[in-house]
Amino acid sequence: MIVDEQIACFHCGEICPEEPIYFHEKEFCCHGCQHVYELLEDHALADYYTCDIKPGKAPSSQNFAFLNHPSFREQLICYSAHGFSKVSFILPAIHCRSCLYLLENLHRLDDGISKSILQFGKKEISIWFKEDQISLGTLANLLASLGYEPLLNSDETAKEKKRASFLRNQLVLKLGVAGFCAGNAMLFSFPEYLGIEDGSLKELFGYLNVSLGSIAVFYGGSDYLKNVWAHLKIGKITIELPILLGILVGYFRSVYEVFSHTGVGYIDSVSGLLFFLLIGKWFQQKSFDFLSFERKYTSYFPLVVTKWKDGREESAPLEEIEIAEFFFFLEGAFEDFGIFFEFCEGVLQGLGTDEYFFF
Repeated sequence: MIVDEQIACFHCGEICPEEPIYFHEKEFCCHGCQHVYELLEDHALADYYTCDIKPGKAPSSQNFAFLNHPSFREQLICYSAHGFSKVSFILPAIHCRSCLYLLENLHRLDDGISKSILQFGKKEISIWFKEDQISLGTLANLLASLGYEPLLNSDETAKEKKRASFLRNQLVLKLGVAGFCAGNAMLFSFPEYLGIEDGSLKELFGYLNVSLGSIAVFYGGSDYLKNVWAHLKIGKITIELPILLGILVGYFRSVYEVFSHTGVGYIDSVSGLLFFLLIGKWFQQKSFDFLSFERKYTSYFPLVVTKWKDGREESAPLEEIEIAEFFFFLEGAFEDFGIFFEFCEGVLQGLGTDEYFFF
């Protein structure tokens, strides 16, 4: 009885075809996986295969030479000085500790790479390299050849990334301030907890609690204040409104009791509530950053297009393509000029214009 035994690729673990490729007494499903194995072995990185079972990914054939265009360099390069440049890529194929080992040893694969740091949770790698030795396109091709094809997003500009990073840092700072205020407000409320009837001490701690509460509410809770006010101006009510009302009622009631000497208020409870709300917001932001489902319409467009110029093909970013070039391309794609004209008219009506300037 003949048993049809399936052979798994030594590099990526995929099932090999009927006639696998044999190299160094190992089976590979394609020449790409074999090439990656040879590359790692030649640079003393074979320990990659000891970190996990079949850790590799099949290499990509995508060519990233278009990244050498100046416009893409301006978008991707985060820092450049003294011959060194820093670039960050999103690598969706990252999945195990073997990836961490390999990607943080990229400098052993090419002398033009100085160092690389991988943020495993974000699946993002930051690479410092010498542009006079290895270009940006060649660097991306190296990652793709190892099975880690970079994810390039046209709407993820450096300005947007910087703003998102600023908002994350602000949220963490507000979380820290709210936690500090909540902890100290509870500490200053101990005389009330323990039933200490020292009037001067109780009054002093009351004033300190009001100060801490003011910082927690008007700085830590500033996002709630801004969001509720913005929605009220357009006549909308969100779930943040009752939350904010509860915080403000507790705060102003506490201020009244402390300054009228009728009680100690609820500053510790209000600060603690804000602290836990901000923790929830921080976890929500982490989840959104990981999933990142939000896309603009430009996300569905290609990053680069190939056009004819002076009788030869030339790659150019989509932003540099003029409307006239686009419509003349469509004109060549339609055999009947009447059909082409009707198509252009429909497009222009959708755009809200009737100017046929490209004719």
